[in-house]
Amino acid sequence: MSASMQAVTLRRHGPPRTLRVEPCAEPSIGPHDVLVLVKAAGVNFADVLARQGLYPDAPRPPYILGYETAGEVLEVGESVVGVKPGQRVLAYHRSGGYAQRVAVPAAQVFPLPDSIPYQSAVLLPLNYGTAYLALHRTGPVEPGMRVFIHAAAGGVGMAAVDLARRAGLEIVAAASTHFKRARLVTEGVRYVVPAKRMRVHHLREAKERGERLTMLTGLQIRTARELLGWDTVRLARKAGMTNPPPSS
Repeated sequence: MSASMQAVTLRRHGPPRTLRVEPCAEPSIGPHDVLVLVKAAGVNFADVLARQGLYPDAPRPPYILGYETAGEVLEVGESVVGVKPGQRVLAYHRSGGYAQRVAVPAAQVFPLPDSIPYQSAVLLPLNYGTAYLALHRTGPVEPGMRVFIHAAAGGVGMAAVDLARRAGLEIVAAASTHFKRARLVTEGVRYVVPAKRMRVHHLREAKERGERLTMLTGLQIRTARELLGWDTVRLARKAGMTNPPPSS
């Protein structure tokens, strides 16, 4: 009989009250899997969309939410190499993170140095992973270039700010509230603008000047599609944002 554990389970889509902390069976592992004792779990906007039924990649309820975890290895499958019980690790997965233990394919488990706290490590897979792909895999990045980051005060936005700064880029950031814009200024962003005042023609003018535009989300997806092309915004569409028009 499987051991029991506590987990946050989504039984049906809806508001936060649809989440329930309840006992469930401990996950079993296959020959290529790792069982992790969860010390910290990431809470992301993707989880919010999944709870609301707006995230296409999410499993159907009932299931345990959570895309990223950090913790200690409890057990490894017979074919797993490079990971051992007792090791500190960071993992990403499609579900299961909001639990005391989670089973993850070994290819999605990474050693975690003692210098990185568990609660800091879980920022890396979704926030920094998304920001890195958007910034470095959609075009050339060279010191001195200008980057526009929309929703810059959120998790992915702040990660993009950090990565852009490390790459030597000039940052123009947009945020919706005074509190969020103040946070960006505190983080050293020199050019901060109100998101609600952004207009399509401003973005077009920037594109015509050859300035780099990235990290557009939400209602700006349609504009991004027109300016940058389908590949740049395809992942945002999959994440449940406003659908861009079909390619011509």
